Amino acid sequence: MILDALFLINALLAVGFAVAMITRKNPIYSALCLIATFFPLAFIFLLLWAPFVAMIQIMVYAGAIMVLFVFVIMMINTEKQELEAGKPKWYRRIAGAIAFLFVIVGFYSIVMGINSIAPVDSSIKEEFGSTAALGHLIFDKYLIQFELVSVLILVAVIGAVFLAKKNLD
Repeated sequence: MILDALFLINALLAVGFAVAMITRKNPIYSALCLIATFFPLAFIFLLLWAPFVAMIQIMVYAGAIMVLFVFVIMMINTEKQELEAGKPKWYRRIAGAIAFLFVIVGFYSIVMGINSIAPVDSSIKEEFGSTAALGHLIFDKYLIQFELVSVLILVAVIGAVFLAKKNLD
């Protein structure tokens, strides 16, 4: 019962921050709302007994990736007049219609999905999703992919440094 309440509170917080993120006019405030969205999502991962995913959510997304986002937003330095100039008049109606469509599809999926929930498969191992099992998978089976992702992040950081250095000169 208490886990359900914690899940509901964090889900509402995540949705609230996500809505605030897309409704802010200032990109810095949008980025801050996106960072705030990651924390309830990480808590939901903890409720699902996925502590590694929760910590990665905080460290990688709320930490490293959002630093890059905020860095790029501040480097672009758009003025409010530039943001307002490119907006067509009818975009809000289309955005509202698409949002309404997503809400309808979401409610339909929830209502229809309640009757089709499958029982938990007992063949799932006890250590499934644990940090140790995930570490063995990453460093045994997916080592090359892990290294490729780390090189990709390194290239992104080096590119950001070069872009910042070019703007300072």
